[in-house]
Amino acid sequence: MPRIPFQHKLEEFIEREAQRKDLTDSTISHYRTELGCMREYFKGRKPSALSVEDIREYTDQRYKNLKPSTIQGYWSKVRNFLRYCGNSSVERIEVKSGDTHDRDVYWLSEPESAKVRETVKDMDGMYEMLFHLGRDLGMRRVEMMRLKWKNINRHLESINIHGKYDKWRVLYFTPITKDILENWKDQQKKMLERARKYDENAEMETDHVLMWQRWGRVGNPEKTTMANRLEDIEEKSGVEIYGFHTLRRTFARFKFNQGVPLKTLRDLLGHESVEVTERYIGIQQDKKREACNMPVRPGKRTVQEKTPSGGRLGAKTMPQPENSYFSEDRQRG
Repeated sequence: MPRIPFQHKLEEFIEREAQRKDLTDSTISHYRTELGCMREYFKGRKPSALSVEDIREYTDQRYKNLKPSTIQGYWSKVRNFLRYCGNSSVERIEVKSGDTHDRDVYWLSEPESAKVRETVKDMDGMYEMLFHLGRDLGMRRVEMMRLKWKNINRHLESINIHGKYDKWRVLYFTPITKDILENWKDQQKKMLERARKYDENAEMETDHVLMWQRWGRVGNPEKTTMANRLEDIEEKSGVEIYGFHTLRRTFARFKFNQGVPLKTLRDLLGHESVEVTERYIGIQQDKKREACNMPVRPGKRTVQEKTPSGGRLGAKTMPQPENSYFSEDRQRG
């Protein structure tokens, strides 16, 4: 059997992934970049013959000093490619990329959220859709871009979400989702009519929910288009949003404050664990802030007194020394 060059195998894989997952041009470019780096590193060796040590050596060097989210994205592409090539070693490798660092997170306050909602109502329908999908349903930007009409079940009032790393989850309509979707569907038809004034053959090539129209062209938006739309919302509302994750965090924080359990939030957001959800929506941030703001209260400390043989007699109160930080004189001062 003739040997298939690394590059040919790589192209076959990317073509298959593009068709199977309906990838955007930007994502395909990321595939080519990362798998191209791996090809250069191994200099044409057969992907199926790479050992555990080979792959670990590559990931250790390639992923050093990268953000956890970047590592996850790169590794998922490499792992899927090696599986496609029939490499069994990849199943024995776990690339750790968990974010162990707490970070400050931001979400919209209730007045800010209400102000943005009123603003998008007076803008083009796509703005209202973006806000609703992020703020009211907690969707990521990439999930909005992937969303198709066939993923929406109007009878069950549910939406199948194609999330990160090829994971799917189900979300359900809010009381306003149905009206927003119907309004957007009507606006899409008007957009096509406008496009056909310039090009009578203009047609939406895919079934994506989000779309844009410029002159005789229509299509589904790229990341830059989405970012520009969000900037438009910020400019018109006067509210700083800082990206799509702010809308998603606002959704989660409001639900959390309403008493929705963290496990349920984890499933709604599509997170791996409750710990990820806690960090994502700032629960750890709240706990640290609360701890720092706790008033210092004097109190008694107890220790366990032990018998000579090591047995415990019970708790014994330790009096505070007179020059203790918590002494009454210091408290008065």
